[in-house]
Amino acid sequence: MIILKPTFDNLTAYHDLARQLSQHYHRHCVTLDELKTIGLALWQVLKRDATLIPQPLIIECDDKAVLGLPWECVYHPELGFLGKHPDYTLSRRVSSGKALARPPTGPLNILLFTAQPEKNTARLDLEIEQHTVREALQPFIHAGKVQFYAPHDGRFNTLVELLHRQPWHLVLLSGHGIIKAEEQAFTHSETFKAKFQGDIPSKLKTLHKFKRPLAAVKAGLQAVSHSEATAYFVFESEEGEGELISAQTLADVFKGTLVQCVVMAACQSAHFSPENPEANLIMPLVQAGIPHLIGMREPLIDRAGSVFVRTLCKALAQQARIDEAVQQGRRAMTQLLATNEVWHKAQSADDPSMVQWCLPTLVSQAPTQALVNWDFNPQPNPATQVGCKIALPKVFIGRRRELRTLGEGLYSGTIQRLLIQGKGGLGKTALAGQLAITLAQQGYRILAYQAGNSQNFQSTLKQALNLLPASEDERDKTEFARFEADLETHLKTIAQEKWVFWLDNLERLQNPDDGGGTDNTLQNTLDILSQWETPQLRILLTARWAIPQSTDYHNYLLNRPNFNDFSRYLENQGLHYFLPERLQIYQTLGGNFQGIQLLQSLSPSQDAITLKKQLILVRRYLQAYLRL
Repeated sequence: MIILKPTFDNLTAYHDLARQLSQHYHRHCVTLDELKTIGLALWQVLKRDATLIPQPLIIECDDKAVLGLPWECVYHPELGFLGKHPDYTLSRRVSSGKALARPPTGPLNILLFTAQPEKNTARLDLEIEQHTVREALQPFIHAGKVQFYAPHDGRFNTLVELLHRQPWHLVLLSGHGIIKAEEQAFTHSETFKAKFQGDIPSKLKTLHKFKRPLAAVKAGLQAVSHSEATAYFVFESEEGEGELISAQTLADVFKGTLVQCVVMAACQSAHFSPENPEANLIMPLVQAGIPHLIGMREPLIDRAGSVFVRTLCKALAQQARIDEAVQQGRRAMTQLLATNEVWHKAQSADDPSMVQWCLPTLVSQAPTQALVNWDFNPQPNPATQVGCKIALPKVFIGRRRELRTLGEGLYSGTIQRLLIQGKGGLGKTALAGQLAITLAQQGYRILAYQAGNSQNFQSTLKQALNLLPASEDERDKTEFARFEADLETHLKTIAQEKWVFWLDNLERLQNPDDGGGTDNTLQNTLDILSQWETPQLRILLTARWAIPQSTDYHNYLLNRPNFNDFSRYLENQGLHYFLPERLQIYQTLGGNFQGIQLLQSLSPSQDAITLKKQLILVRRYLQAYLRL
C-alpha cells in the first residue's frame, strides 16, 4: 500500500475549488471535465511520480480541513480517476485514539436499517433497495456465511434496540441526511428530483430522487452557516413525522457494540465543510471507535445509493476487504442509466448520474482489513418455507406503518394469531407474505398454504413434519383418517418450534351459510390451536370475509392503500402517468392493485378520453372479480 500525506502551500484555493464543485452537485450540473480539473490538481499536490503500481492508496492526514477535500476525485495523468480504477483502491485513514481490535469471527451479520417518514421528506425507493440487497445476499444467507435483517421500522428507538439485541458487523442506514443550522426549523422538504426520460416513446420514463430533504432557507444551501450547523439523520416518529437525530446522539448508541462498519447512505453524510469539518454524520462515529465509516460527500441520487449498497454488501459477502468493496461499489455507480434511458433536461451536456461514483467516502482506521474473520465453518440454513409457493409481487411497495405495527406485534408475541381481512385486490396476500418474510429473517420457518391450490392442507402439514415429500400425491383415505386421528400429537410437535402458519385466501374454503371452513384438517387444526398456549407459533390468515371461529385473533381490516403508495406502485409496474391521471386511476379503481394488473393488459394511453374508457372497462371487470 502507499500512504499519501498531502501538504499544501495555498489550501484556500483548493477549498474554493471544492466549494464550487459542491455547489454544482446541488445544481446537478457537474461535468467530467470539472472532476478531472480538480482531480488533477489534487494529484499534483501529492507530489508523486507518475509510475504507480497497482495497490491500495490511502490518504492520511490529521488536518480535517485537508481531509475534507474531494480526494475520491483524484486524477492520475495516465491512469485516470484512481477512485474507480479496477487495479487500485482509494480510502482515507484516521485514528480514533482507540486500539483496533481483531475482526470478530463470522458469519457476517448485516443490518439494513431504512427510514422513510410519511411526511416532510421526499419518497425514496427503499423497498426496492431492501429487495435487491436481500436478493444479492440470498446465496450467502443459505450457505450460512451471512445473516441479514431489514426491518420495516425506521424509528430511532428500534435501531437502539436492534444494536443491543444481537451483534452486528455491518450496519447500513439508508434515508435522508441534513445539515441544519440551529435556528432553522424542519418544516418541509425541498425535494431534489430529476427525470430519466426515454429518447423514443417506447423507452422508459422514471423519476430519480435525491436522498436529502432540507428545511426552507433564505438563500438556498449556502445560507446555512456551517460554523453553527449540525448534521442529522432523519428517522421515523410514531406519528409518521421525521425525527431528527444528531450525529453525536447517533454515535453514542454505537458505543460498546461490535459494529465494524457503518454505511450512511444519505446525502451529505460525509460532507466536510472547511468552516466546520465536524458537521457531518461520520466523524462522530469515527471518534466513537467504529473502525470503518462510509458516507456520501454530496447529494445522492436514490438509484446511485441503492446500487452502491447492493454492490458493497455482495462484495463483502464474497470476503472482499472493505476498501475493495467500496471501490467495486464506486465502479458500479459509473453507469446508472439503463440502455433505454437518457437524462432528461440536464443543465449540462454530461449525464449528471455519471458523476455520482466519487461520492462514497471511506474513512477507516484500517482500510485494507476484512470486516470479519472468515476462518469458521458456516452452517447452511434449511429452507425457510414449506408447502405452497404463493405468488407475491417482486417488490412490496408501501404499507410501511402496517408492516411496522403488525410485524412488531408478531415478533414480540403481543399478536400470536392474526387475521387480515379485506376486499379482493387490496394486497392481503402481499402484506401477509411480507410479514412472513420478516419473521423468517428472525428465525421462523413458514408453513404456507393457499386455499384453492391443488395441494390440500393435510399434505402441507405433513411436509412441515417431514412425513411427506413435496411431490407426493396424498389420496389414500385410510392414511388420511389415520393422520386426522393423530392430528393433536402432530401439532404438539410443530408447536414446540418457531413456525408461522401462513394460510391464504381462506374465503375459498368458507361455507357460505355460516362462514366455517370446509377443509376438515384445516378447521380442526385451527380449533385445536385456539385452545393452546403456543408462544413459539404464529398463525397468519387472510380472507375476504370474517371467520366466525377466529374470535381470539387480532382482526386487521385492510383498507385501500394511500395515494402515495399506490402511485409508486404504478410507477414500479411501468405505468408512467402524470399526477392528474394517477389520481384519476386511484379514485376510479378505489386503490385496487388487481385493477392495475387489468389496466396493464391494455395499451397504455396518456389520452384522457381513452384512459377514461379503459378505466370504465377495468372497473366492470373489477366489480365481477370482487363478487367471486
